[in-house]
Amino acid sequence: MQREVKDMARLKILSVLWAGVILAGIPATARAQVDLAGFWSNPNFEDVMERIDGPAIGDFTGLPITAAGRRAGETWDAGIMSVPEHQCQDYPADYQSNSTWSFDMWKEVDPVTHDIVAWRTRLQYMAPERTIWMDGRPHPDDEAPHTWEGFSTGRWEGGALIVTTTHLKTSWLRRNGVPRSDRATVVERFTRHGNSRPVGKRGLSLLAHDT
Repeated sequence: MQREVKDMARLKILSVLWAGVILAGIPATARAQVDLAGFWSNPNFEDVMERIDGPAIGDFTGLPITAAGRRAGETWDAGIMSVPEHQCQDYPADYQSNSTWSFDMWKEVDPVTHDIVAWRTRLQYMAPERTIWMDGRPHPDDEAPHTWEGFSTGRWEGGALIVTTTHLKTSWLRRNGVPRSDRATVVERFTRHGNSRPVGKRGLSLLAHDT
């Protein structure tokens, strides 16, 4: 009986050691990845006035904008959205996550290596689809086409997906017309807050570098 107990203890120790060896061979970034797939709600809490009605014209609190940016914001007219050529205008990628709409998120996996090649998102409003490349490809040159979704690449930093987006069309940062040019680089940080249901909560922070 004592021998059987000792053998079981040895097996447990070996199992732990092998698990340690296997984990040691996996890059830290791979171990830190979390599953962001699901349908993500976008609730409004204390920022309801910011994201639904929008701040007042001329309210640029906390935004380090240039004189030209301030001038554009002060002359913004929301009536532009009633003009036919603007009625089907997409939300740009950097505004989608801060909008009032929810979105799907899923991963594309290489069929041979099973590595995640890209994350894809689809917003409820007008169903634009965005690709976040995870395979290390570089961003295109400055002369490449600019779109509403831009060109996005991702990397893991701990449990957060860091997304860098370039090649966006000129658009706005807030609903009161604060502009963002097509030369901006946008950095987003997606995190998951322990919710395993298909409809869950996710955190997002966004930083735009504009010239």
